[in-house]
Amino acid sequence: MTLEAKRLLAHTDLPIGRVGAAVGFPDSANFSKFFHQHTDTTPAAFRAELR
Repeated sequence: MTLEAKRLLAHTDLPIGRVGAAVGFPDSANFSKFFHQHTDTTPAAFRAELR
């Protein structure tokens, strides 16, 4: 799940909430919390580092 989220964040311009929905989270807050717990960064910060 985390790998797919990273792929979507890196290679698409989907909003964070849509990325979360694509990997099974009902809202962006839950997705952001999960992503941060597993990667030590937020989805937005992860995406910004790649750009």
